[in-house]
Amino acid sequence: MPDFRDYKTVQRWLEEPPGRGFQPVREDPAAKCEILEKFCAHIGVDPDTLIATTTDLVPTGSVERNKQLKALKQWVRAQELPDSQATKWENHIRGFFIKNGVKVLVRPYSDVYRRSPGERAARGLA
Repeated sequence: MPDFRDYKTVQRWLEEPPGRGFQPVREDPAAKCEILEKFCAHIGVDPDTLIATTTDLVPTGSVERNKQLKALKQWVRAQELPDSQATKWENHIRGFFIKNGVKVLVRPYSDVYRRSPGERAARGLA
């Protein structure tokens, strides 16, 4: 298995391309790589394969991107992190997707924003 930073998509994520407008990963790149590596291990694919199968250019017509983004939310939730840290972890992985050309939706998924009136009342949101 190659070093995690040897993957082309990880290098693209960490680099600072001239004139592209993207910011390089400056805030503790080793920690961000570790989070990405754990997520890739969880879903069972390497970073290059992850990006190759989640772009809109994949002609299969599958919704692989949505599956992976939902898997991200579920994986982070399973880590039982404080809310601010969970958000940070999700944002690290989303940044990896975005920097590698994958469109990422910013609205929450239905399990977050579509709740029954009983659930809203139980959470004190009604």
